[in-house]
Amino acid sequence: DVRLLASVSDDGTVRLWNVVGGRELRVLKGHGSRVLRVAFSPNGRRLASGSDDGTVRLWDVENGRELRVLEGHWGPVSSVAFSPGGRLLASGADDRTVRLWDVVNGRELRVLEGHEGRVWSVAFSPDGRRLASGSRDWTVRLWGAGE
Repeated sequence: DVRLLASVSDDGTVRLWNVVGGRELRVLKGHGSRVLRVAFSPNGRRLASGSDDGTVRLWDVENGRELRVLEGHWGPVSSVAFSPGGRLLASGADDRTVRLWDVVNGRELRVLEGHEGRVWSVAFSPDGRRLASGSRDWTVRLWGAGE
């Protein structure tokens, strides 16, 4: 939905905004520290946020309710991305890993290791079968995602 914008903050919140009027719609609170990244699900109903506290949180966009806390990274989560089908979520962090999550049950499906530096970005291919990750080690890795 192009009418919504999400912003992250050092105060540990995610804010949802109406793009047309510039009005703040909702403040999502739950992270204990600075929020670094956010991503909308393809259908716009869910939001994922990654934080300095090492967690990824899933939110219901309509009511602002926290749905799940995904734990596994031991360092700040600097990237999050939903697969095109919205069933999978990828997260990348300072712990040099990419983690693949099942959005429905919150289960960690895979830990992808190989980077020698912080993982700064993750992105799925349009068909959801591949996942790319970029790192501070100046490499981009391509992984099988299996959506």
